[in-house]
Parts: sequence; structure tokens; C-alpha cells
Amino acid sequence: QVHPTALGDFDRTTVLCDASYRNTRNIGDGFLSTNFRDIDGEADIQVADVIHKCGDNIPLNKELVRCARLDSVSLGPQRIRLVKLDVQGFEKYVLEGARKTITRHRPTMIVELEDPCSLLYGYDSSEIVQSLSGMDYEIYYLEYDYPADHVCVPKEEVSEFERRFAGRIRPHAED
Repeated sequence: QVHPTALGDFDRTTVLCDASYRNTRNIGDGFLSTNFRDIDGEADIQVADVIHKCGDNIPLNKELVRCARLDSVSLGPQRIRLVKLDVQGFEKYVLEGARKTITRHRPTMIVELEDPCSLLYGYDSSEIVQSLSGMDYEIYYLEYDYPADHVCVPKEEVSEFERRFAGRIRPHAED
């Protein structure tokens, strides 16, 4: 079931700033505002910040979108087993809005920790590490070409996870 909704720590309309660019490895980045009231208003994520991160001469599109806490989205009776978060620095807010769902379902999560994006929102990835550790998750670094993803496993499932993936994982040892 598809929900055409951005996720965050609030339930309201906000603005998605989409920086679409070509001739690079990425196709584009989208940044969700935490306090936009209308499409022409002031935002916590300033256009200049997005352009600085993505490069000069990038067309920036703004679109009103519905934003909701995952905790307020009707997901049905089945257990959520996996959550993938790659939301360009908005991970902290999605996790805050999903705390009840995470506590109830205890999914394994793949979470992008990328300070250049999270710093646009005024925090660094160590806050996410502390938050997940406080929810009894063990964090593993996922090493590949774009080294920002981390596998977050509920502590009650760590033994099985390590048994199944021995030799291919290692604990996240630094902030």
C-alpha cells in the first residue's frame, strides 16, 4: 500500500525543496522543511544551503506536500520488519515521529547517517546514534561505494543477525 506522504515528526502540510541536477552521480536531492507555512515563506532549510550542498546553477523546485508521523499512518495489522531511511538529513525527525511504531514492531532499520545533510537541520548523526542506542538498537556500518548507510538491529535480534551475517558485518565503533 502506497501512502503519498512525507514522513517527519509532525502532521501538517509543508514544503519539499527538490534540487534536481544532472551530470553527477546523483540525480537530485530533496529537502523537507520543518517550518514552511506556505510555498513562498521563510524556511529553516534555506535555498542557499541546498544550492551550496548540491552545487551552483541548480534549479530548485518547491512543492507543497503532506507530512505525517509514521505513528499516525494506518499501516494495518502486519508486523513491520524493515525500515529504510534515506531522507537527506531528515532522519532524526522521521525517527521521532516513528517512536511508537518502532517500539511496537522492533524492525531492523537501514539508516543513512550523513552529516553534510543533517547539519542543514542543525544536528549531527551522533544524535541519531544516541537515539537508536536508547531504543536498544545495535548499529552496524554498511560498507560499500557510498558509505553512509548503517544497519540498526534490535538488541534482542543481534545474536541471530550476527550468526546469519558473520564475516560480512562489523559493529559501528565510532560516532
